Amino acid sequence: MTILDKKQRYSSSFKQLTRKFTYSNIIWWSFRLLIYLILSCLAVLSIYQSHKQFKIKTADHQMRQEDEVEFPAITICAPTIITPKLLSEFYPEFATFINENMDKQSDLLYDELKHYESKIMKKHTIEAIVNNFSAKIDNVIRSCRYQPIRFRYINQSYRYVPELNCSLIWPILDSVFAGKKCWTYFSKMLHNSEDWKHRLPNVTGKQIPKHHDDYIKLCEKIFTRMIFDYNPSITIELELANEQWKNWANPQEIGIAVHPPEILPELKHFVYYKLKPNHMMEISLTNRIINETDYNSNCFYYSKKEITSYETFQSFDVCVNMCINLKFYFTNVSCFSYFRMVTIINLKGVEKWAKLCPHDQQDYLVYLQHRNNCIEYCDKDCIQNNFDIDFHQTKIQPPNGTNAYSQIHIRLSTFPFEIYSHRNLMSNIEVFGINGGHLGLWLGLSVIVIYNVIINYLLPFLKLLVCIIGKKLRLLCLHFTYRCIRHSKSYDM
Repeated sequence: MTILDKKQRYSSSFKQLTRKFTYSNIIWWSFRLLIYLILSCLAVLSIYQSHKQFKIKTADHQMRQEDEVEFPAITICAPTIITPKLLSEFYPEFATFINENMDKQSDLLYDELKHYESKIMKKHTIEAIVNNFSAKIDNVIRSCRYQPIRFRYINQSYRYVPELNCSLIWPILDSVFAGKKCWTYFSKMLHNSEDWKHRLPNVTGKQIPKHHDDYIKLCEKIFTRMIFDYNPSITIELELANEQWKNWANPQEIGIAVHPPEILPELKHFVYYKLKPNHMMEISLTNRIINETDYNSNCFYYSKKEITSYETFQSFDVCVNMCINLKFYFTNVSCFSYFRMVTIINLKGVEKWAKLCPHDQQDYLVYLQHRNNCIEYCDKDCIQNNFDIDFHQTKIQPPNGTNAYSQIHIRLSTFPFEIYSHRNLMSNIEVFGINGGHLGLWLGLSVIVIYNVIINYLLPFLKLLVCIIGKKLRLLCLHFTYRCIRHSKSYDM
């Protein structure tokens, strides 16, 4: 190839490249780049909005039916810690005062009762008061019965499912709360009992031999949980005998709390039931569950290292209760406040020998102050359960013509679960989907654009650049060769 041919080749390559950068092409490519820039800005804005919405919280509400429901804890509180009859046995002067002032204002009697109750609280430990000196369950509750199946029998084995006493299914938890003696059924503070297995009728004979295995499985199911389809109920009969609470105005109410079984109740859980003989209170309950964002479903490993005495809690509520107990104990080690429910099983070490503060030293505002501090201290990272109850009273016909009979009937509502879920407005999958869609769109579009730029502009430019560099190198070599020849000729001369 001659030098003239190479010059013509360089000239044609340069003309071919410059032809692509005509005025019309520059306008067209400027318009395309503007479109690409606008689309890029929109994509970046969309990605920014998706991340912004990811931080926004929203709440979902749903009513749901479940096949199985845990037993709700039921706490019944007597009007006082100690019955007037029992106080009269300990203090004859109190009995004399009652006999002399029975026809006077009941508030005066109630204040005198609190005075003598405080004497016993100063004298005896919490354990002694709860076990020996306080009101007995028979003074308030006649019976608690659990009926697991309440509909027409479809299977023959259902006929032999008995109605059992609640204490056979779960032990009763004794406690003192807000100046009252209380008893809690179905509390998870105690382990469930299997005494109900010994009260089942004998069905191994000729009655239902074909259904024996089904019967055993059915009983193991219905006596550990409440089956919604079987329409179960819990019936509690109250003892309203006049000799126990006669003419007492303030304590003429029995406290009833339906609450989650893993916690101890607070005042917010209680409904106070006026003593009305021959009446029934029907309660329907709904379990309200609040799922916080990033909640921990396994609360058995909920712990705080700062509280060395109680390293493990089952839930946020248990943490708050333990924290309140510690704050009361360290602020007043001589006695306990009963506004945080006092039970024997929750007393640790020397706490069992502590005493209840007298009534005049009980301060509910101090309790609220400690509770608010503990709420700030404990983390809300566990599922929060609570029960919403609806109730109404109806008049009933008492058995055997007695006038000291009342009843509480507890059942599940039509939708026993009300769930509030707090979550991010956009989930991780939605954010990844939006960003992935934009990235995929721009990846495909960028491949086409880059391919066109490389074929139409970059390759011709590289060819021209190689030609120019080659030409410069050739001229440099010729110049160097020429100087070498001149130098050699001058040397020969």
